[in-house]
Amino acid sequence: MLGELAMQWHQRRRREIGRFQATDDDGQTYTVIEYQWFTTLISDQGPVATTAGSKELRLSDGKDVVTMSAVPKTLKIIETDKLIRKVQ
Repeated sequence: MLGELAMQWHQRRRREIGRFQATDDDGQTYTVIEYQWFTTLISDQGPVATTAGSKELRLSDGKDVVTMSAVPKTLKIIETDKLIRKVQ
């Protein structure tokens, strides 16, 4: 009976899903990378399903960035509190 039970576990991975440029008021340009977390359910017979999870933004140097919901296309670098704007 025990041999009939399939073992299952989860594997979580972060994938890059996009990049864009942003600038600050001084004209400095930043590369912002958008990542998304994906969770895959895996059994002893292989991958079963993958679901998309939360997204996060980081500069190319690794600093965390968050969106400013009150101001469209504006982001804030967490470490420095500097505001940057997405370049179209």
